[in-house]
Amino acid sequence: MAYLRGSWQRHEELKAELLANPELLGIAKKDVIEIQEEYPLSRRKRTVFARPDLSITYRCERGICRTFVEIKSGNCKRARQNLAWQLAKINKFIRHHNLHASAVGVCPSASGLELIVL
Repeated sequence: MAYLRGSWQRHEELKAELLANPELLGIAKKDVIEIQEEYPLSRRKRTVFARPDLSITYRCERGICRTFVEIKSGNCKRARQNLAWQLAKINKFIRHHNLHASAVGVCPSASGLELIVL
């Protein structure tokens, strides 16, 4: 994965924080079944050009649900635009495969983490 302007360290810090505390995403830690990093989305043996940073499988009211998390370490206009594009690709994948899943974007803000849910 290509990182812009030395943001790799901040990106890994955000990922570690979310791995340690899935409650930040609204998922109870006791309900988590599996967490995968850099989950490749594939369609008919071809990969979709979106690799969510985290894929969290957990128990919910409907049974088993999945949340795809995309992390951006910057909070400038371009980083947010790239995050929106990635989330749109993930949502398109979810719709076409009829999954019980959601896509969440995470980016830092002045007051902590900002979640963008689609």
